[in-house]
Amino acid sequence: MGDSTSKPQDLRSGLTCQSQTILVVDDERVVRELVSRILRSRGYTVLEAHCGGEALRIVQEHADTIHLLLTDVLMPDMNGPALAEQVQALRPCTKVLYMSGYRT
Repeated sequence: MGDSTSKPQDLRSGLTCQSQTILVVDDERVVRELVSRILRSRGYTVLEAHCGGEALRIVQEHADTIHLLLTDVLMPDMNGPALAEQVQALRPCTKVLYMSGYRT
């Protein structure tokens, strides 16, 4: 058993979201703005793009690290997996998370 005087460890203590940059890509303005607002409220730096082409321009022009690409799967000009492939070719350390609000 552990020492009764020890305090519970905060699992979040090692995370510094203030230094994390996320590129949010979604062709739906409302979704993109909501996700971006939530992430900013949690301390992340957020870059926004409405399409794959704009996202690639941001990736090429942004001087600092982009830690995460958070992209819609289905977009008119370029789908999320195709965008992720191109982003990771330019920035291999960028992680990718897909989101989708597909409705029938």
